[in-house]
Amino acid sequence: LWKTVLSQYVSFLKKYSAFKGFMMSDELSVQYAENYAKIVNYLKGIDSGLNLHSSQLPVTAYDVESIGASALTKDTTTNNTKESAYKDYVKTFGLANGSFTFDLYPLYLKTNILGSESYSVNNEWFDNLKWVAEVVKANDYAFTTGVTIQSCKLAGTSSIGSSYDRYTPVQKADIGFQIYTAMAYGMQEINYYAYAAHPSDTTVSESIAENSNVYSAVQNVNKEISYLEDVFKAFTWKDTLDISSGDANSNTGNARLASVASAGARAFVGCMKDADGFDGYMVANAAGPREGTTARVALTFAGATKALVYKGTTCVTVDLDSNGTYSVELAAGEGAFVIPLR
Repeated sequence: LWKTVLSQYVSFLKKYSAFKGFMMSDELSVQYAENYAKIVNYLKGIDSGLNLHSSQLPVTAYDVESIGASALTKDTTTNNTKESAYKDYVKTFGLANGSFTFDLYPLYLKTNILGSESYSVNNEWFDNLKWVAEVVKANDYAFTTGVTIQSCKLAGTSSIGSSYDRYTPVQKADIGFQIYTAMAYGMQEINYYAYAAHPSDTTVSESIAENSNVYSAVQNVNKEISYLEDVFKAFTWKDTLDISSGDANSNTGNARLASVASAGARAFVGCMKDADGFDGYMVANAAGPREGTTARVALTFAGATKALVYKGTTCVTVDLDSNGTYSVELAAGEGAFVIPLR
C-alpha cells in the first residue's frame, strides 16, 4: 500500500515546477535505518532525479537508542567507543541515502550569575566533521556529505549559577567559521537552521532585529561560497591538517604540500585532489569566531611557482616566493582555497 501511495503522491507533485524532492527525515534513530533505506530506494526507482534530503543526528546524540551503540552513555563511554559507534551510524545512513548531513550547532554563550558573558565553541563540532569525512573516504566516497549550520538562537541547558545558550550568529564570522571549517573537511552541502528562532527563545522585537542581521551575514558568506562552489566541488577530500597557533608541520603526508605553519589563530588545511590530478587546499581559521584572532598560514609547495587563490569573491594567480611558499591571512571566520599550479 505504501508504495502505491508514494507513487501517486510523486506523480501529483511532479506537475508543479516548484517540486524538487522531499525532506525525508530529521535526526532518525538507527532502528529506522532499514525501513528508511527501502523508502529511499523506492523513490529513486520512481524518479532518480528527486532530491531526497535528510539531516541526521550529530555526534552529541551518542546513546543506545539513537545510534545503536552498546552500553554507550555520555558519562562513561570512551572516546574511541563513541567514535566507532558514530561512524557506524554515518555509514548506515550515508549508504542508504547517498548522502549524509548532520546538525550540530556549536556556538555557545555562557552567562554567569553576575551577568558576565563568554563565548565558546563545542569541540565536538570538530570531531563530527572529522569522523564523517573519514567514513566517506573509507567507503570510497560512495556518498556525499554536508552540514546544517546554526543560524539562529537555540535554547541551551542550565546549571547552577550559569546558563548556556546557542547564541544568535549575527556576525559574518559566526557563519563563516562553521562553513569554512566544514569545507576543510570536504563537506559539499550547506544548509541553514534557521532564520527565525523559536518564539520561546526570543522576543518579537529581538527576532526582527537579529534575524535581519543573520540574513545579512549568511548572504555575505553565501556570495563567497557560491563564487567558489563549482571549483570546490570538483575536488575530493583526502585529509585535514590541524595546525595550532605557532606550530609548523613538515610531515604533512601530502606530496605536494612540503610544509605548513600557522601564526596567530589555529587553522585547518583541508587537502584535496581533483580528477585531473590537481591538488587543492581549503585553509580555514579554526579559532572561535568571537575570539577575533587572525590566522597567518604559510603553505610551502613542492614543484610549484604559482598558485590560484580563491578568497572572498575574488580569484587571483599569485607568485610563490623562492621557497615555493604562499602566505595568507585569515580573519575570524574566513577561509581561502589554494590550488598550486604545475
